[in-house]
Amino acid sequence: MLSDNKRIAVNTVIIYIRLFVVTIVSLISTRYVLQALGASDFGLFNVVASLLTMLNCISAGMHSTTRRYINVEMGISNGNMNRIFNVCLALHAMFAVFILVVCEGIGVWYVNHYLNVAPEKLADAHFVLQTSIIVSCLGILNVPYQAMIQAFEKFWQTAVIDITTTVFKLLAVVFLVSYQGNALRLYAVIIGCMSLMSFVMYQWFCQNQWKGIVRLKWYSDKSLYKEIFVFNNYVALGAFGSLSKVQGVSVLINYFFNTIANAANAIATQIQTFVEMLVGNVSSASSPQITQNYSSGNLKKSVDLCAMINRYVVLIMSMVFFPLLIGLDFILGIWLEDVPQYTVMFTTWILIGNLVSTHMSSLSTFIFATGKIKWFTIFSTIIDLLFLIVSFLLFYMGFPAYSIFICQAIDKLINLIAAYGLLVYIIHFDVWEFIRNAYLRTSIVIVTGTITYLLLSNVAIHPFAKIIVMGGVLLGIIVGIGLKKKERNKLQNLIIAKLTK
Repeated sequence: MLSDNKRIAVNTVIIYIRLFVVTIVSLISTRYVLQALGASDFGLFNVVASLLTMLNCISAGMHSTTRRYINVEMGISNGNMNRIFNVCLALHAMFAVFILVVCEGIGVWYVNHYLNVAPEKLADAHFVLQTSIIVSCLGILNVPYQAMIQAFEKFWQTAVIDITTTVFKLLAVVFLVSYQGNALRLYAVIIGCMSLMSFVMYQWFCQNQWKGIVRLKWYSDKSLYKEIFVFNNYVALGAFGSLSKVQGVSVLINYFFNTIANAANAIATQIQTFVEMLVGNVSSASSPQITQNYSSGNLKKSVDLCAMINRYVVLIMSMVFFPLLIGLDFILGIWLEDVPQYTVMFTTWILIGNLVSTHMSSLSTFIFATGKIKWFTIFSTIIDLLFLIVSFLLFYMGFPAYSIFICQAIDKLINLIAAYGLLVYIIHFDVWEFIRNAYLRTSIVIVTGTITYLLLSNVAIHPFAKIIVMGGVLLGIIVGIGLKKKERNKLQNLIIAKLTK
């Protein structure tokens, strides 16, 4: 059997292979979609889809809840995972019906009365809304199957599914460019077909491997339904705050500005998503181990694993953040050619917020493992909702569009500080020891990256050369200081072994 650390490493490699392919294909797809739809329709699609995402917060939280309960059950010698799976699936079916009813009411009402869109585009907005509802319901029913694959650490299967659907999407989008009809509606149909394909593939994988676990069976264990439902309410509350923070930005920008600004936000958010996947996949690969170690009583190993993963995540984020920031104009120009207004400024502040939030990455998994999430989610949601209120007031007073992303970065910093405070108060967590192990080295890397960025910004050389220099400096400081001596030796031996072979 592979050791925990080696298994995490193998899973991480699989995830990054998937991420590389999906990212490259998605970047190409975005360029074609922007070309086919135009900035205005691209922004319209994203703002309508964002309305549904805000209402979908319960399911977003349920994904973490389902995975957590499956992992906990795996840590119990006589656990009944079929019971956990079916209870979660039943709850998801109820949530799907709830989302359908609410979206048909609130979604249609908002599009008719508050969506900032040209009158001739109103029918298209409704079409996008209806297809998005179908996509959302499929996604909700798919969550327990996705959680099963992640809980059993079968990350290669997720890679196969995501790569397959992404490649098919690219082929469809290439056709979209030459399509002479209503490209916006066809794009909405394409997204719906990709979601259906993903749904079918996840079902097939799970049925073939864990037929006994995913076998449909009704359980009338009210206490379990209540336990998972209550736990998920707090998770959903946190998800509501997070999703409101992200999707509420789209709604506010659309209300105070226009669909061009929404297009810029959509592109910046897509970059944010790619970066979060890149740095967050290490946390995803380690999540089952953190939860199972905690549920089996090995608290120290769980905490040590959190500190190690958090350090790795911040180091990876630094390696992505600074080179991307120094060459942002250059990269966007190559990728999109015609870059919508606001895109550079939006992306810059979103990336700064991402750098802050990575300092909390693996601790979120640890908090979920403990089950003591009530006050974490309440505080986080309050802070996130206050962020939206402050952003609304700033826009109302005439502040520029990018000010909302400055507020978002500050919001993430406040959330980080509040989370550590609650860890001390509720769980009696040794925060200072954790910070020393996780962030002492990474803080040196970030300071070095900041100084290098400021120096390179004033040097008149080609942007690509700046990216190379920044990447070289970061790589050197990460290997020299970010990694511990034992980790450097392992990396050196691995490289030598590969070169010798």
